[in-house]
Amino acid sequence: QYVDGASWMGMDLDALLDRLGLPYGVAVHHAHTMKKFLEATFRGPPVAEGGGAATVHLHVGVERLIEVQAPASFEVNLFVSMTWRDPRITEDCQRASGSKVEWTKPCTIFWEPEYTLPTALLGDDEPVVVEDYGTEYWVGSSLTGGPFGWRTFRLRGKFLTVMDYRRYPYDKQAFSVRFQIAADTGMANLVRFRATARNAITARVEHPVWKVLSVHVSQHGERNFLPGQGYAKEDLRELLDEYSEDEESNPAFVVLSEYTEALNFSLSFVDVTLQTERYCGYYVGNYIVLETLLVLLGWITFFMSPESVDSRLSIALTLVLAIMVFQIVLVENLPETGYLTDLSYFTIANTMLLALVSLENIFVCEAFKRVARKDDVYRATKVHSTKAQSEAAAILIQSWNAPLRHIENLKPSRRSVREVSKKCLGSVREVSGKCPGSVR
Repeated sequence: QYVDGASWMGMDLDALLDRLGLPYGVAVHHAHTMKKFLEATFRGPPVAEGGGAATVHLHVGVERLIEVQAPASFEVNLFVSMTWRDPRITEDCQRASGSKVEWTKPCTIFWEPEYTLPTALLGDDEPVVVEDYGTEYWVGSSLTGGPFGWRTFRLRGKFLTVMDYRRYPYDKQAFSVRFQIAADTGMANLVRFRATARNAITARVEHPVWKVLSVHVSQHGERNFLPGQGYAKEDLRELLDEYSEDEESNPAFVVLSEYTEALNFSLSFVDVTLQTERYCGYYVGNYIVLETLLVLLGWITFFMSPESVDSRLSIALTLVLAIMVFQIVLVENLPETGYLTDLSYFTIANTMLLALVSLENIFVCEAFKRVARKDDVYRATKVHSTKAQSEAAAILIQSWNAPLRHIENLKPSRRSVREVSKKCLGSVREVSGKCPGSVR
């Protein structure tokens, strides 16, 4: 029936029954055996020299930082290139994106590495391949080191991040994208990513808010399935005893304690980190400069008359309200955090400063009133102290100092005090009797 190897490999169960006339049980066994053989021989990852894991060289170029959705995610456009060596490649060909396996076309059979993006958002924001250039296979030569595969595509997606706003608006952020070997395809411990470039950045990476300083690519050889570096059985027993009193009825204890080595496989991954810095000109002009100007305007009250307490307080309190408006706008624009930013501290300090200016106006007004009352008394006293009769009265009062000091220093008896008092009172009567009524 002119059945060659290629057509035989591509036969499904119905073709084996109809064309070859095989019994149903034999056809099922044959299809299963051939599929298992082909998957193990061609579809699995290649075995490196010495029996080690296959190496996939990963090159990632950041084309554009599209958007930053603070404080949890960012969107970026990447150019991704993956190359690997595979001695099973027997001809030069190119596989289109999304092509199905056809056993009559070797290019659709050759192995291709699969990856996952653990930090990517899912659902409607799941990363998409914007432009797929397909996968090429080359037999190569001695210059290339033998057959190799090459896949290139452009990727756009949103990825999780944790942003630190303590230095806002002078903050620097690190946005990271992780490429990881897919664990559900049986490639764990069999494939390793290797970064081919430590820095990859293009001229179109500019962003109106963020300045991309550099792009750093780091590779990691292991990521344990179990947390940490693996648990000992004693540690697992102590951990699980907190949740279960009967260990024999707890399947988690049996699995984790008896099959730790089998579960503790590792996955290779590469982190692409964008080191960014915020453009602070917008915030300096709209927040810092204007708040500083409002505080300086509050100093105008220092040059106003202390008697104008109403005007001084109205200006100071109006400026406090204006600063509070800035605080409200800042709270609305910033995400909720468990700490204050530098700009928040600056705004709070300006608010407190203007509040102190308001209190200063009240204290100055009260002090001015007290000084004014003393000045009034001084001026009234000065008017009478310049008259001749006032000078004569002052001389007479000074003559009383001797007997008064005698009373203070010698602790006299009641009689001596009475005599001195009569003498002083007599002198006062004598003077007052001779003075006119107005002066008296």
